[in-house]
Amino acid sequence: KMGKDYNEEYFEDILRECEEKASKKLPNLKPSHRQAFVEACEIFHEAFESAKDARSEDELVKAAKQQEKGMKKSVKAANKLFEKLDLSGSSEKYMLKGCIIVKATPAGLAEVCAEGK
Repeated sequence: KMGKDYNEEYFEDILRECEEKASKKLPNLKPSHRQAFVEACEIFHEAFESAKDARSEDELVKAAKQQEKGMKKSVKAANKLFEKLDLSGSSEKYMLKGCIIVKATPAGLAEVCAEGK
């Protein structure tokens, strides 16, 4: 059983804190690296959606291969971004934490935590 009440408000508060602290000193990232990461993630997401909508085994296999390809591109692009980040610095930690909360949503995280109780 979890000790805290990890509800939606809890994650929204953390997200606000992350936004405040992360915006103090932004890392110097190359726009081309950032764009490559976004594009790779979009490719992965499109393949993920295709897999969900697959109507045959062949479509599913094709989508799975595209997902794998997209994931590899995403990881490669992310590595270029992360090598410039000093995750021991406080602003980068808050940026990463905030990104996770934004993508998972405070409501989604609260739901997962509620399932764990």
